[in-house]
Amino acid sequence: LATAERFHAVADILLQQPQQSAWVVVSAPGDTTDHLLDLIAAAADAVSFDSQWQQLSAQLRLLVNRTLTAQTAPQALNTLNNWLAQLPALVQAGQHNEVLATGEKLSALLLSAVLTERNKAAQAIDARDFLRLELQPLGDAQVLWQQSATLLAPLQQAGFNVVTGFIARDTQHNSITLGRNGSDYSATIVGALIKADAVHI
Repeated sequence: LATAERFHAVADILLQQPQQSAWVVVSAPGDTTDHLLDLIAAAADAVSFDSQWQQLSAQLRLLVNRTLTAQTAPQALNTLNNWLAQLPALVQAGQHNEVLATGEKLSALLLSAVLTERNKAAQAIDARDFLRLELQPLGDAQVLWQQSATLLAPLQQAGFNVVTGFIARDTQHNSITLGRNGSDYSATIVGALIKADAVHI
């Protein structure tokens, strides 16, 4: 999902499916996660941090404007600007997983908006609203299947449910990330939770 064209290509794929409904799990746009990691690494250098924040903000705003119509973009930009405004405080507070969630949240927002623009029912879902994992002593995490399924059930709507990959919450409700290629892992978890016939990566 590195470009506006890729968002629309994914929408085309979804709309070619026989049934006009699906659960879709998205990763961050392009190299957004890497930029967010750079932002975290620059926390101690105010000048470098501000420069990287400005660059990331401009890049993501441009993506929104290129992906959505003039009618839809302003609302998405308002949401994005709120997220961007929170990043400096989150970085300084050491809430790095909250920072890293930004890319996936934007992808879910954009893809659901693209589908809505095409007159299809679609909603963005933050996986942290339902996906619960229990951290293990060696750093692994165990999916809490029953708890996650219970939280997921009321979120489902007709049409396309676009879910953030890569992010979840632990048993203390802290944001956690699932590592590189975590969105693929998220997709298999969601597939199991909804008893999907198939998961397509």
